[in-house]
Amino acid sequence: MINPFLDFSDGTKVICSDPINIDGRMCVRVIFERWSAERNDYDRMECLLPDGEMTGVKGFTPEEVRYHHGKMIKMQDNILEWSSEMEKSNMVTFKLMEVDGNIAIYHYWVENNEQEKPNDYGVLAFDKVTLNSEIRNLAPDDSWNTISIEERLELREWENEQRKEQGKPPLTEEEWPVPKRPLKVAFSGQMAYVEIKREFKNKGALPEDGRNYWY
Repeated sequence: MINPFLDFSDGTKVICSDPINIDGRMCVRVIFERWSAERNDYDRMECLLPDGEMTGVKGFTPEEVRYHHGKMIKMQDNILEWSSEMEKSNMVTFKLMEVDGNIAIYHYWVENNEQEKPNDYGVLAFDKVTLNSEIRNLAPDDSWNTISIEERLELREWENEQRKEQGKPPLTEEEWPVPKRPLKVAFSGQMAYVEIKREFKNKGALPEDGRNYWY
């Protein structure tokens, strides 16, 4: 399966595979993709972690290849851990329960458990103004991953470097606050949030229910 890991403002998506056993060593394929209107095709490159080189490069500049590869190697422990956790589940469903001002409360279920185990849900709060989310109760079979301050700063710097190459100003505190503490991310809850946010931004309305898959 292929799991989303990170999106950049220029449209570059970073996705990673489930763990692959190669000669007794746990490895993960990391793929970079970005749509190029100029070429009417995807820019693409990939790497096999840990410690692999970029291969199959198409559309990315040598500078972009070196930069992304360096950042990826620095974060490879986090990527390997993320991939290992994501292997445990590949679908989440959610349902809007109530709206209180700017806050929408959703229940979410891991592995489509809504029908078989309707009470095994987590609770996610989505802010319509900031577009942020909060996991108020973790769903059974969901799990937390802690992203350190250093790793969060790396991600922010990664995005700023992309913006610099595109001639855009650096991120503001409002767009992406400088992290001051580690961040706990719920795997399935995060995937529910990603789909809720996508639907809300695209349609301007809160989705009543939905699901998200990763392959």
